[in-house]
Amino acid sequence: MSPSPTAPQTDSVEQLEHDHRHLSRLVDGMRESLREAIRGERSAEDLRADLNEFVALVQEELFEHFGKEEEGLFPWLIERLPDTRDRVASLERGHDRICGVASRLQYIAGDSAVDLGAQLDTLVTLFARFDAYFTKHARDEWELLMEVKQRLEPDQRKELGRLLDEI
Repeated sequence: MSPSPTAPQTDSVEQLEHDHRHLSRLVDGMRESLREAIRGERSAEDLRADLNEFVALVQEELFEHFGKEEEGLFPWLIERLPDTRDRVASLERGHDRICGVASRLQYIAGDSAVDLGAQLDTLVTLFARFDAYFTKHARDEWELLMEVKQRLEPDQRKELGRLLDEI
C-alpha cells in the first residue's frame, strides 16, 4: 500500500537535518570564496556577488524557517515538555545571533561604496561568527528534536511530524 499524497514521505526530523545540510553546503561554498580572496586567487570585489547571493539565500531559507519555529514549533514543545524551555530559549538566541550577523554581512556587501578589499578582515570575522553560530544552532536543534522525539507518545510524534512538515 502506498502512502497517501498528504502523508509525510520522510521522517520530518530527518528532513530538517537535510535542510540544515543544504545550508551547510552554502556556508561551505561561501567559506571557500573567502579563502580564495584571502589567498589572492580572486579580488575581494568579486566576493560582492557571492556574498549578496549567500545572504539572500540565508534570508530566504532561514528567516522564514526561524519564524515558523518560533511561532509554531517552540511553543508546541514548551507546552508539551516544559523542561525544554531553557533549550528552546537558547535556540531562539541562536536565531537572533545568526540573523544579526547575516544582516551585518548584507549591509557590507550590499553597499557598493564599501571597499570590500579594505573590509576583508571584517568579512572573514563576521562570516566565521555566522559559521560558528549556524553550526552550533543546527547541532543543538537536532539534538533537542531527537531527544524530544524519543520522549513523545506516538500520536504526539505524528503531531510533531505534521508541525515540522509545515516548517
